[in-house]
Amino acid sequence: MYLFSADFWTDMGLRLTGPAALRFVIQPILAVLFGVRDGVHDARSGEPPFIYDIVMVPADRKRQASRGWAGIGKAVIFATVLDAVIQYPILGQVYPGAAIVVGAGMMGLPYALVRGIANRIASRVPSVRLSGQKDQSPPRGENGRD
Repeated sequence: MYLFSADFWTDMGLRLTGPAALRFVIQPILAVLFGVRDGVHDARSGEPPFIYDIVMVPADRKRQASRGWAGIGKAVIFATVLDAVIQYPILGQVYPGAAIVVGAGMMGLPYALVRGIANRIASRVPSVRLSGQKDQSPPRGENGRD
């Protein structure tokens, strides 16, 4: 099977240096931006961090997976199709399994990781919290200032 062969890794080198190699930079950057956007939105709505909720809370797994797919699904599909289209001129044929792995790896993995990290950071910033949530930190002096 191509996906688990040494040819896959050899051909990966051709993808990195061939035409459209810039996509290996642009697509993960876009995934990071989408992840930050959705992570901040999660923090504002009081949602738990994305990866933590999927891994540690089995009851919420389906809901979180559908939320994640809604946030990045089109970008993963685009990256997968783009890889399949680029494979033909570079390799002379198309390997759908490899296109799925490359597309999901370039978009899905960075998105999921950054979404959780952005949620953690944003949930600690008082200006990002929901307007109904109160800052739990005690006042700093008699008048609330130092």
